[in-house]
Amino acid sequence: DMALRQAGLPAMGMRAYATLRARLLREEQLHFEARPTTGPLIASPAEAHLAARRITIVLGAREGLLPPAEAPQSWVPFEVRRHHGLPMAHDIAAITAYRMAQLLGQSEHMHLVHANAVNGGGPTRYLAQWAHELAGHGATTLHHDVRTAPLPARPVAQVAVAKAGEAARLLEDRISRGLSPTVLGDWLQCPLGMFHTHVLGLRERAAADGRLGSDVLGSEVHAVMEATYSPWTGRRLQPEELRQAAADVRLRLMDGARRQWPAAVVERGHHRLRLEMAARAMERYLLAEAERCARQATVPLLVEDKVRAVLPNGVALYGQVDRVEERDGVPCVLDLKTGAASADQLRLDGLGREHLTANKRFALQLLVYAWAYLEQHPGTPLVRAAIVPLREADTGAGRPLMLEGSPDIHRDRLPAIAELLTGLVEEMRDPATPFMHDPRSPYCTTCVEAD
Repeated sequence: DMALRQAGLPAMGMRAYATLRARLLREEQLHFEARPTTGPLIASPAEAHLAARRITIVLGAREGLLPPAEAPQSWVPFEVRRHHGLPMAHDIAAITAYRMAQLLGQSEHMHLVHANAVNGGGPTRYLAQWAHELAGHGATTLHHDVRTAPLPARPVAQVAVAKAGEAARLLEDRISRGLSPTVLGDWLQCPLGMFHTHVLGLRERAAADGRLGSDVLGSEVHAVMEATYSPWTGRRLQPEELRQAAADVRLRLMDGARRQWPAAVVERGHHRLRLEMAARAMERYLLAEAERCARQATVPLLVEDKVRAVLPNGVALYGQVDRVEERDGVPCVLDLKTGAASADQLRLDGLGREHLTANKRFALQLLVYAWAYLEQHPGTPLVRAAIVPLREADTGAGRPLMLEGSPDIHRDRLPAIAELLTGLVEEMRDPATPFMHDPRSPYCTTCVEAD
C-alpha cells in the first residue's frame, strides 16, 4: 500500500490483497543451515552435498518442490540462455536429481517428509523411482508412514445480513424494478454476494494494470456479431455470406477496438493478443456456422433483442438475448459466451428447486429466456435455447439447454417453469433466511471472510 501511494496509484482492493496475502504465505519458507554436528541432519535438498550423516531428514519432499516445478525467474531471454549455455529448466531438475542421489548414497537412514497439498502435489517422483529401481534389489527398503497433526477448529466470523429494516426495503426496491438472469444466478452462487452487488450496488474497482478485461472484450465481440447478423434478419443464412463474414471479422473487431483505445495500445501487448484470439475464435465459429447452415435452414428472427415477462407474483424478469434463430421451423434462443460452457452446466433433470444448484446459472439464464420468449409469443408451441461458446468451434450450433433430457421446451411446461422462478424470487424475500456468504462460492468479489 505504501508503494502504491508513493507512485500515485489507487490502493489495492480486498480481493487483490487476499490473493497477494495467500501467495506470500504459500511461498514463505523456513531455511535450515546445515552444520557439521553429530546426530540427525535436517537439510534442504540444496544442502545435500553437506550431508554425511547416518540419519538424514529432508523436508518438503513433495512434487513441485523436489524437483521444483518452476525454474528461478530470470530476465535473460530463453534464446540467449540457450545460446550461451546458461542453466535451463531441465538443468535444474538434473541438479536436483544428482543431489538426491548423492544424499541417498551418504545416508544410512533417510526420512523424506512431505505434506499432502490441498490442490495436488503428492510425494516426490524420486520415491516411485527408488521403489522401482532399488527396493527389492538390494539392502534398500522403503517404508511409508502417515501422521496426522490435530488442529483446533478455527473460528470464522460469519457475516449475515438480516432481511429487515433498510436491507429489506432496498431488496424490495430492487425486486420491484425487475430481475435479470444475472441477479438470479448470483443468488444461486452466493446470497451475500448478490446482496452486495445488486442491492447495495457495490463494485470492485477495476485494476489499472493495462490489460484488456474479459467484460470489455465481450462487449466488443458482441458488437461485431450484432453488426454481422443484423443485415440478415428475416432471411435465410447463406453459407457463402458467413464465409465472407469470417474473412472480415478480424478487421471489424480491430476497427472497433481502435475506436475505444489508441492504435498503439491495440496493436501490441496484451490487447493485441486477446483481440487476435477473439478474432480467431469468431472466425472459426462463423466457418462452422456456414457448414451447419448448408445442411439446416436457418433464419435470424431477432438480434440483440430484449425479452420480458411477469411472474404470477407480479415480479418482472427481463434479459437481452444475443440472437433468436428459426432452425428448420423451430425458434432457438442463443446466448454468446466468449468463455466456455459445459454440457453439465446446461442440464436440468427437473423443475424442482433442488435441481438449481450453484453451477446451473447458465441453465437458469436460458430457462428464463425460453420462458419469457414463449410468454411474449403466444402462438409459438415450443422453443429451444442454447449457449454458443466461441472458444469451441465444434459447437457452432451451440450447447443446448437440456430439460429432463430434451432440448425442446414446450408451452405446456410454462406453469411449472413459472412456479420454479416464483419460488426462487420468494426465497430471496424470505425474512427467515439472512444474506450469508456461501463458502463454496469461488466467484465472490465483495465477500471477504474474516479470520
